[in-house]
Amino acid sequence: MRVLVFGGAGFVGARVCEELAARGDEVTTFDHVKRDDAPWPQIVASIDERTDVRAAIRSARPERIVNLAYLVGPPAEQSPAAAIQVNVLGSALLLEEAAAAKVARVVYASSIAVYGTRPERFGDRDVIESDGIPALDHANSYGATKSLAEYFAIAERARTGLETCGIRLSIVVGPGRERGFTAWISQIIAASREGQPATVPVSPEFPMSLISIDDAAAAIVAAIRHDGPLRPVYNSGGSDVTAANVVSALGAGDLVRWAPNPEGERAASYVHRISHAVIKHDLGFVPMPISQYLSAQRDGPAKAGHEEPATPG
Repeated sequence: MRVLVFGGAGFVGARVCEELAARGDEVTTFDHVKRDDAPWPQIVASIDERTDVRAAIRSARPERIVNLAYLVGPPAEQSPAAAIQVNVLGSALLLEEAAAAKVARVVYASSIAVYGTRPERFGDRDVIESDGIPALDHANSYGATKSLAEYFAIAERARTGLETCGIRLSIVVGPGRERGFTAWISQIIAASREGQPATVPVSPEFPMSLISIDDAAAAIVAAIRHDGPLRPVYNSGGSDVTAANVVSALGAGDLVRWAPNPEGERAASYVHRISHAVIKHDLGFVPMPISQYLSAQRDGPAKAGHEEPATPG
């Protein structure tokens, strides 16, 4: 199967390409940077330029497309215009060109950020795919743009029949992540292997829903290679843990310093109880407990995610 991966040089994208290639799929990547170690064809271009997107699709002739090109973390919050340009405009252009080229399916990375930063609004239960929040309740640019990207994907599906599927990933962790909220976990993984101190920017009780880089890629690959029809969105699911749980799983308790009076915890607190019942039913996907994954990382060397480019593809 021919698969074109937008954002294929990124943290999740590179792992997705590895998994697809290992299964015998013909992979081509599209990103704003080129990786010297990539064994597949690479297109260096911009997702927010229609001519670039159109030319890439015509050149690669993909049967299916993965979109992992997005702006996350401080860059998205410091420049909402850039976040809209990449996360919304780029996604919409890709969908229109994919539909015009009769591509069979587009799978894209969405996020639990679409549920906002007030977990208490959902009560004492796991969040499911039909849950949502009003647009004006978003507390950051990333969550707002991910919600818009989902809207346009579902609208394109209704308008043209293009099968679109968003995977609402929990917060992705793994060695090598240098951007995004969980970069501090990567730093602790590296520090614990070397016996060096590290700082945790949140309180020990800070709750999170975490998924490993391996499982994030596996969920996306499962959707892209699935033989049957897909729903418009799936939660990936993840482990409901605290920062203290992460430090304990890494065996780094004696090495970490907890930041006093951490700022912005509420703004960074996405939902942390996520149901994965639907993706388990449809695709047979169940994420590994994050404590098991982190425990395996502390001894290294481990299969690491690729460092993210400074800006998205």
